[in-house]
Amino acid sequence: QGRVDYRIGLPLTALALPGTILGALLTSSLQGPSFELALGIVILLGALLPLTRRPLTTGGPKGGWSRKFTDSFGTNFAYDVRMRFAIPTAVASGFLAGIFGAGGALVLTPGLVMAGYPIHIAIGTVRLIAIGISFSGSLSRFYLGQVEIDFALWLSVGAVCGAIAGARLVRVLSSDLLKKVVSVGI
Repeated sequence: QGRVDYRIGLPLTALALPGTILGALLTSSLQGPSFELALGIVILLGALLPLTRRPLTTGGPKGGWSRKFTDSFGTNFAYDVRMRFAIPTAVASGFLAGIFGAGGALVLTPGLVMAGYPIHIAIGTVRLIAIGISFSGSLSRFYLGQVEIDFALWLSVGAVCGAIAGARLVRVLSSDLLKKVVSVGI
């Protein structure tokens, strides 16, 4: 769909990768109720953040990058990304993804929206970043003996089907409705 910001997404991916390894290594220290409480807080915040009305970017690209491009449907996007917010969000999402085993989108999608990304571009760019985070986290957890291969293969089939359906749904939803769908989905 042409809604991935590679110019910013690739550096954010590189910044998130070390956190996935560190998070996977620290997982053993979080167990039982403390793990469940921490995960619950992250999920709650991830669900509420996309509903914020105003991004953190104000007054142009100061401290950030101005971006303009056209997607494959001819829709023009112009936005300013506050990198002072996007970078820590990527680093934190990598760390949290390493701990909780999630793809990082739980924190990264709302974080990129708050940094100034339009929701449609944020979702596409997060998918790019999630590839790196998921691969790094999976390798770390595999190395630590925390992966059940048979179960993971079945989950992968469902994930691919869901990604295809989600990509088709995203292109027909308005930005406001998409933010609500993301919050409910989280």
